[in-house]
Amino acid sequence: MNTKLDVTVSVDPDSWSVALKPLGDLTARNAVALLTVARKAAEVLPGFSVAVDLSQTRTASPAALTVLTAAGLRTHSSTGGPGSLRASPPDAILGRAA
Repeated sequence: MNTKLDVTVSVDPDSWSVALKPLGDLTARNAVALLTVARKAAEVLPGFSVAVDLSQTRTASPAALTVLTAAGLRTHSSTGGPGSLRASPPDAILGRAA
């Protein structure tokens, strides 16, 4: 089954942050695509923090969460509770050492 995931990207230049808000069912397959968007945001806006807010997803499979955390996204409670992940540091999602 091919599950579509809609993603809203919000950029806040005042706080140097990018928020990705996926809507739909997060699967391991579309988590890879979401990670591609997060990497692109980090490339285009160096120095900005990148957060993924999962609070609007209908479901998130354990495999999807594994994909995101293995790529360097970590739980960060100040971005909206347990449904949020943030690149810590942002270079982690780019595969660069901090």
